[in-house]
Amino acid sequence: MKKILLIEDDNYYLKQKIKELKQRLPYQVISIHNKTKLETFQNYGTDDIFIVLLDNFFAEENSKPIIQYFSSKGIAVIVYTELYDPILAEEILKAGALDYVLKKPYEDINYTTRLIERTYNNQFIKALVVDGSEPFVRELSNYLMQFGIKYYCATTTDEAKQILNTHEDIKLLLVDEEIQGNEQGILLIEDIRKNYSSTQLVIIAMSLHGYNSPHSIAFLKKGANDFITKPFIKEQFSLRIMQNLETLNMIEEKHKLASTDFLTKLNNRLSLSEIAPSLLKKAKEADTKLAVAMIDIDHFKQVNDTHGHDMGDAVLKHLSQILINSFRKGDLIVRNGGEEFCIILDKSDIETAKMLIDRLRENVENNSCTFESITLSITISVGLFIGLEESIEVFLTKADTLLYQAKEEGRNRVICNL
Repeated sequence: MKKILLIEDDNYYLKQKIKELKQRLPYQVISIHNKTKLETFQNYGTDDIFIVLLDNFFAEENSKPIIQYFSSKGIAVIVYTELYDPILAEEILKAGALDYVLKKPYEDINYTTRLIERTYNNQFIKALVVDGSEPFVRELSNYLMQFGIKYYCATTTDEAKQILNTHEDIKLLLVDEEIQGNEQGILLIEDIRKNYSSTQLVIIAMSLHGYNSPHSIAFLKKGANDFITKPFIKEQFSLRIMQNLETLNMIEEKHKLASTDFLTKLNNRLSLSEIAPSLLKKAKEADTKLAVAMIDIDHFKQVNDTHGHDMGDAVLKHLSQILINSFRKGDLIVRNGGEEFCIILDKSDIETAKMLIDRLRENVENNSCTFESITLSITISVGLFIGLEESIEVFLTKADTLLYQAKEEGRNRVICNL
């Protein structure tokens, strides 16, 4: 479990906010109130720490060594102080702290909880920095590391595209106006937006020219989510990163809700239309066959009519769990609606696909569903189509025809075209 290290901060409001935040994020809070314990902890216990909240008073006005220690390990540090001192703030940020905040009851504490949540979520974020200046790339990389973001670096457009193709889970792209060899960052953004929408990949453009310059307008028109003028201070950079990633997370959460079946938590038909074409594209590029299975629960109407819809819902959730346990992460599992499900197998040869679907049918038959005092045995009929067709719609139609054949021949069976 990830941990917050709280070093000598008895701020009541901060602790209340951390307690509230803990309801959403699974982390443990460790409090340290003396330097001997801190030294022991530094020697043995930093592996799972994702953020340090440091009271500047604890360090007797010299928190730099503590900040430098944790920052060197890629752990975000937020420093608290009673009063704002611009000279001290600059020293703390140069030492590697992510931010510097006051011990105010509301505004700064609310901001702190945003930073904690953002830093926690950043462990799942990957970024790509594209810039022709190696010193500036190192500076940006250091900022990202302090914010808990894993990053990659590129100095040319070709290198940037190659990294994006290799790491499809990159969510943040930082692009300078001038890339190596006078390549233009704006052209890279225009090209990237052909494959990645603004809700899939956050792009922040950077330039020496001001925000009101034609350069910033051109960047934004070509698809940048945001623009920042160089040189910029660390707090400004952190805020832009935080705000853009928060917006991206909000969009992703809303899309997840829209594409998830409420009852079973499986993908719904929206996911089928969005994800399946990419699986077909991968199969065509690799010149391999794609396996699509249409699944129907046998005599499901009888379950509802005899035992009620609560029992019917229990059966649907029971089958959904078997499906989740039976297939791999890359396979697409969908509830089409009612008692009908669809499986699209990713990277499976013919024999493996047939074996997986046959084993699924057996698992369903051999595992009864229990709800309250009722135990039911259920079976499924499956139409499995393996091939390489022009569209997913053709696959679904052919698999559905095979499913109908399985039901006509007596149910509790798999009919495959091969």
